[in-house]
Amino acid sequence: MAMELFVFSDRRPETVADWNAALADIGFDVVIDARRIADLNGYQPTKLRGRDVWIEYDHFDPEEFFKEQDYVRQDRSWKYLLAFRFGGDFYALAAVLMAAAAYAKITNGVVLDEYEPIFRGWKEIADSAQTTEQRIPMLEASKKSTTTELNKNPGKVD
Repeated sequence: MAMELFVFSDRRPETVADWNAALADIGFDVVIDARRIADLNGYQPTKLRGRDVWIEYDHFDPEEFFKEQDYVRQDRSWKYLLAFRFGGDFYALAAVLMAAAAYAKITNGVVLDEYEPIFRGWKEIADSAQTTEQRIPMLEASKKSTTTELNKNPGKVD
């Protein structure tokens, strides 16, 4: 299952190196390997603490987004929209939150989660990223336990 996070802004970072520097300045060990911000389209190699994570990045028209997602209440218009798409991997989730926080910080943008239509600032997303990364061992253990239990009792629903 793919999930998405969106950053709305009125400008883009000058370079991917600026974005990576912002990640490091916040204290995140995430590296995005892309040539130019404008060229982000689909999967881009991204690492969290040296671990490969699968993230897709895409630019969209913010006006079209708000027309299609009419449940999202907006109080202003935006020039740019960068979407982050990832699967059900906890490491990718943490990396996406980190990348979105840094992107929002250096563009003075805001972050929107597809499931909770509330705009959030970079600091709140950065805090969520740190919490998520800290909880990965617990989340992985829970996932393993649940998978083991389901494999023992296929088709059984309590």
